[in-house]
Amino acid sequence: MSHDAPDTASPAPAPEPAGPHPPAPEPEPAGLPAQAATTPPTPRLSVGVITRYAIGSIGTGGFATLPGLVLTYYLTDSLGVAAIVAGLVITLAKIWDVIIDPVVGALSDRDRTRHGSRRRLMLIGACTIPLFFALTFAAPPAFGPTLGAVWVVIAFLLTATSFSLFQVPYIALPAELTPGYNERTRLLTWRVVMLTLAILLFGAGGPALRRVTGDPVTGYLVMGVVAGVVLGIGMLVATTVARHAGGNAGTAAATGAGASALSAEGGIRANYAAGIGALRRSAPFRTLLTTYLLQALATGLMLAGAQYVATWVMHSESAVELLFVALIAPAFVAAPLWGCWPTASARSGPSRSPASCSPSRRCRCWACSGTPATGRTCRSPSPASPTPGCSRCRWPCSRT
Repeated sequence: MSHDAPDTASPAPAPEPAGPHPPAPEPEPAGLPAQAATTPPTPRLSVGVITRYAIGSIGTGGFATLPGLVLTYYLTDSLGVAAIVAGLVITLAKIWDVIIDPVVGALSDRDRTRHGSRRRLMLIGACTIPLFFALTFAAPPAFGPTLGAVWVVIAFLLTATSFSLFQVPYIALPAELTPGYNERTRLLTWRVVMLTLAILLFGAGGPALRRVTGDPVTGYLVMGVVAGVVLGIGMLVATTVARHAGGNAGTAAATGAGASALSAEGGIRANYAAGIGALRRSAPFRTLLTTYLLQALATGLMLAGAQYVATWVMHSESAVELLFVALIAPAFVAAPLWGCWPTASARSGPSRSPASCSPSRRCRCWACSGTPATGRTCRSPSPASPTPGCSRCRWPCSRT
């Protein structure tokens, strides 16, 4: 509007500010319906999709809980392995997770690009974890401490691999099931509720299964078989949701483009480089990762020590079940409170919606951690990629 004023006579600018200024607020209300028309409201996820996705947390919660609670105790008190060696066995599995997860992530992205679904790796993980989990607690006592420790290391690393094959694609599904911020919050709320239930059931029920036969050797085997089957069933149910993840066209295009770019630039090696680059570039990401590591360390120490406290301080091996229930039960009250978050966030909403992005705007991209001053220009919506997104990493601008 300021460019129109110089084209008129010099006295004209005096009356014209009165004319242009009142309409100035009006283009935004007038423009919003047009933008809203191009961005249809996010459809609600069905109860079936939410339920099946949440059931997958039976597998993730069970695996995250039971080995940490009883595996160290199994090594030291059933196989006679030194405590420091038993701790190293658990540590090796965690290090293996760090190594293999980016590999699984790259393979999952490649599947998503080629086949439109992440289901293949999820199925492999769900079908193999029952066997490997049972083998972890099936070391023959006649092997002695050394061979017994080697047996558990190999079996547990295979179990961790199966878990990663399922878990890495599983946690990528929410962004592909729905582009809506509130719907993802709703989906993850029920996932956390089911996760809490799984942690409680495995943490209290797993140790109880050891006493079914009255013999520690066969008791641990029964626990491993039953727990492994339950893990596998929960994971298999969640794989059916991966079929629906192809319906989000905007996110599919963005993730597909990102996966294709990674494949073109070196595949798995590029995936490692991208992760390290994000860690160097983003201070919030480093803070979040540090917090997670401290939380994981505290949780691991607590789980590993609970059985020893129950046995040697409380003088009852079965007291670990009561300790665990007392620890986890309050989460049933806290977790559903997150369901109130979509209502609160709907009032304020994300800092900017996809409709408000434009090719000329410098947006803050959460995926590549740009600041408002250094962020990437949003690319325009197109038939191939209908959702505006970062011109650098192509992440959709649903939460810029």
